[in-house]
Amino acid sequence: MKDILTKRKFTRITALLLAVAVIFGTMFSLPVSAASGDKVTITFDYCYDSTGNIIKFQQTTVSDGYTVGTPGEELCKIFADGKEAYCIEPGHTLYSGNTLTEDGSTVWKNLGSAKQKAINLVLLYGKPGSGKSLSGTEDQKWVATQLIVWEFVSGCRSTANGYKCTNTKFINGICADGANPGVKSVYNAISKSLANYSTVPSFASAIASKAEPYEMKYSDGKYTLTLTDSNSILSDFDFKTTSGISVSKSGNKLTLTSTLPVNDAVTFNSAKSMPSVGNTTLIPYGDASLQDVITGVENDADPIRAYFKVKTSSGNLKLVKTSEDGNVANIEFTVKGDGYSKTAKTNSKGKFELTDLVPGSYTVTEITDSKYETQKSQTVKVESGKTATVSFSNVLKKWNLTVTKTDAETKSAQGDATLAGAVYGIYNNGKLVDKYTTDKNGGFTTSNYVCGDNWTLKEIEPSEGYLLDETEYHIGAEAKKYALENNSVSIGVTEDILKGKIAIIKHTDDGSTKIETPEKGAEFQVYLKSSGSYTKAKESERDTLICDEYGFAETKDLPYGTYTVHQTKGWNGTEFIADFDVFISENNKTYKYLINNASLESYVKIVKVDSETGKQIPYAGAGFQIFAPDRNKVTMKYTYPNFTEIDTFYTNSDGYLITPETLPYGKGYSVVEVQAPYGYVLDSTPIYFDITAENTSEENGVTIVKTEKKNTPQKGTITVEKTG
Repeated sequence: MKDILTKRKFTRITALLLAVAVIFGTMFSLPVSAASGDKVTITFDYCYDSTGNIIKFQQTTVSDGYTVGTPGEELCKIFADGKEAYCIEPGHTLYSGNTLTEDGSTVWKNLGSAKQKAINLVLLYGKPGSGKSLSGTEDQKWVATQLIVWEFVSGCRSTANGYKCTNTKFINGICADGANPGVKSVYNAISKSLANYSTVPSFASAIASKAEPYEMKYSDGKYTLTLTDSNSILSDFDFKTTSGISVSKSGNKLTLTSTLPVNDAVTFNSAKSMPSVGNTTLIPYGDASLQDVITGVENDADPIRAYFKVKTSSGNLKLVKTSEDGNVANIEFTVKGDGYSKTAKTNSKGKFELTDLVPGSYTVTEITDSKYETQKSQTVKVESGKTATVSFSNVLKKWNLTVTKTDAETKSAQGDATLAGAVYGIYNNGKLVDKYTTDKNGGFTTSNYVCGDNWTLKEIEPSEGYLLDETEYHIGAEAKKYALENNSVSIGVTEDILKGKIAIIKHTDDGSTKIETPEKGAEFQVYLKSSGSYTKAKESERDTLICDEYGFAETKDLPYGTYTVHQTKGWNGTEFIADFDVFISENNKTYKYLINNASLESYVKIVKVDSETGKQIPYAGAGFQIFAPDRNKVTMKYTYPNFTEIDTFYTNSDGYLITPETLPYGKGYSVVEVQAPYGYVLDSTPIYFDITAENTSEENGVTIVKTEKKNTPQKGTITVEKTG
């Protein structure tokens, strides 16, 4: 090429002819590359600016000891078999008509992949790949492209990021002092493209592993993110909709939108938009003794890519579960939000955490086991980048029992029985848990127990006077019945009173060995002793017995207690049995009594009374005779100290006497005073009395009939006569 640049014998016409030859050669050449080893023939032509002037060197330019051009020397365009070619050995010899061999360039091979890639980029951004988008003439575009190719092959431009020019000798050689501005304009455009080749949008990275993560914010029902490219090269990249995230571009702003959350970061990537040259290839041609050239251009096989990541703005929700019974594992909860519903279970520590939630309000509801107090749903606000915590604490449902014990018949206690003192057991699954005793009102209230299906109540010991209730009462403390923590249950229990009867067989005889005589018609009152009397006793706690012809009588069923049996009627001349008590303490038992009342007999007590004062006369010696109703004098005997029979009875020093023997039942007895006490007038008027039951009384353990004899004190008149 050196010879080309220094030849002066070529004229303008020659150059034109060469140009015509090149044009025709190009028109008729096949658009295919030659096979490896094929030869191409080199031709040249001048380069012109927009005014038709030949582009010439302005300064001497030397590369690696070779002069590339001198001031005023033309820079000619190279053709290989009519195809535009570019010199890769600046200053080396190459003549028109020389032939070069395809893939015969050791220079190209020795450049290395970095420079080879850089030169291909120059061709892509320069005339071969971007001729239509560059300004200036076709020759200006070729010259600018050639200058930058020389810069790379000669080491005047770096192959590192930015592809910066480190030595301006080639561009200065053509454009010094403002010459060839059209070439300089194209040169600058290509240099800018090279500088931007490795540049990606400011929000992206050219290395996938270093892709910047961005968070899409949630608002108005969707996630959005707008990224701004401060490098102003967003137009060179075409990011596509990925994983449902739509992309729109406006100037240097890229907007991403998603209606769904993106829990796992999504990587966006786009290859940088590069000039496309179809299926063309870059072919080096060379000869060991000549200058080597290249033709064509290839698409960038490994274009720069831009990477960035996005995920939706999200927050987390943490739940902490506690429970009174310590059971916190595998507890189910539902978590619901706008368009979100999930069921989660706690781990062994009573916790779970939901991540990557859309910011907003969530309602957490426990699927509560019926044994716990129902938990209210809780609403929690989840914020972006934060963890919201919600706590649930389970409290076991509990119950207590109030038992009210009543008499099955009367509601209140009967007889001497009481509703107090009954012992009841609280059982769970048949096992005794606690005992409770009824109070004076027949009731009790238990402590609190955990709700369950198999709680029962059963009486262990009845209260006094009542039968044991063997009923097992189901308490009904199932947890599913209740919603609150503390619950009350009431049970009314009834008790059957213990009852018995009193039966009497009444005879009237003297007790000697013989066939006894039933006392038909004898009557008795039976009443609860604690009531005080028959009239005060309740109807259910008293009865009247009238003996039948067999002397038999039986009460109705009487409730538990002590009863007094009191005789109210009997045959004339028979004794009434003294009141006696019967304790009814066994159920359905008849308490039987055989009563034999002998004929009525009674001692007679005669008392001397002053007729004027009414007081007993404390004098001994008053004598009396007693006459039977048949008017026969009564005689009595005593054997101590000697056998003696008497018919007259004398008062003691206290003024009374008691006969030594009893008198049989009878009416019309009389007593006649036969000797008055000293100082009293004898009064023989008979005093009548009857030996009957109603007249008898008991004194010192013996039955007596008392009669009084009044006496008048003796009085005299004293006459005093006085004489002088």
